[in-house]
Amino acid sequence: MKILVFDDNLFFVTRLDAALRQAGHEVRLASAAEEANTALKEGPDAAVVSLHAPGALEFVRSASENGIPVAAYCGHAEVELRRQAKEAGAGVLLSNSDLPAALERALRHITGAGGRPAE
Repeated sequence: MKILVFDDNLFFVTRLDAALRQAGHEVRLASAAEEANTALKEGPDAAVVSLHAPGALEFVRSASENGIPVAAYCGHAEVELRRQAKEAGAGVLLSNSDLPAALERALRHITGAGGRPAE
């Protein structure tokens, strides 16, 4: 799958990039909202976004409105931020600590196990 990762934290981006590539995905990294929104036009199969990146909720909303499934992540105790992401259209929410281990399963869940979900 073609996965767009939007995060402004180099530590998480490096971990996600390595994990996704090892799983056989094509990865497009974006560290700013403008770059992430431009990358949406390339038609990724899914997006993975840090809810702490500036403009993240607006990006989640835009991706969802364009039919791109979103896996979002933040701290497990950030209840309000998680609620806002769900309302914006995030298909799955992960905690930062669960991200590496749960990401592949989350991507299969939001994309229907291989691509965009069936309409």
